[in-house]
Parts: sequence; structure tokens; C-alpha cells
Amino acid sequence: MPEEPRTDQPLSSFESGRKTILFVEDEDSLRIVVGDCLAGLGYHMLTATNGRDALASAAAHEGTIDLLLTDVMMPQMSGPELARKIRATRPEMKVMYISGYSETILEPFDVSDSGVALLQKPFTIRVLAAKLQELFAKK
Repeated sequence: MPEEPRTDQPLSSFESGRKTILFVEDEDSLRIVVGDCLAGLGYHMLTATNGRDALASAAAHEGTIDLLLTDVMMPQMSGPELARKIRATRPEMKVMYISGYSETILEPFDVSDSGVALLQKPFTIRVLAAKLQELFAKK
């Protein structure tokens, strides 16, 4: 069983490393709050409400996208389908899925690829920040 990330440290101690995150979430309030919190930690944020918008944002962004942070189950396009499409042109991009569904329900979506993490909803910003640092530290 993987070790849980340390979440007892202050938020200011989490380093963003100036990474760029494409955050895709169809729930407006969650997208706004999480996006603002991560931007406050120093991440450069690109946000989208669905897979189609995320594909357009990724295509328009000339720099590196270090991480795709996306819900697993969304209308029109699932998170894993979106990740496959973006990784076709950005294979170095890491992926973190978020979901309120159990791992049993998520099995058909195959969220266990390398360079991928899964975070269950609900989560705190501190837990998300710790998971991001853990994922970025992996080679």
C-alpha cells in the first residue's frame, strides 16, 4: 500500500516549482475554488469545464503542461479519454484524476497508468498539494 503524503505541513511549504496545470472540472464551484487555491500556491493554471474545452486549451497553450488534473467521469468525454488525447502530443505530461466514485466503479476507466495518480473526493487543498508534490517528484 502506498504511503500517504504528509499533510501536516503548512500550505506555504508546498513548492509549485512554477508548474503548469490544466484543471478540468465540470462543477463550477469546485473548479473555481481549487483553481484559485492552486494559483495561490504558485501554479500556473489553465482551466476548462469539459474535455472539448480542455483539448482547445492544450492546443492553444504554447508552453509545457506539466499536469492534467481532471475528473474521471464527465459529460461528453471521460478524464482518461481526455488524457490519452492530450498525451498523444504531450507524452511527458503527468495526470491526476479526481473522483467521488469508488475504485470499483472506476475500474473500467483504467486510471492506473504510469505517471498517473488518483485522488478521491472530497479532499482538502493540503492533501491535493501534497499529492501534487508527490507526483511531480516521481520520474
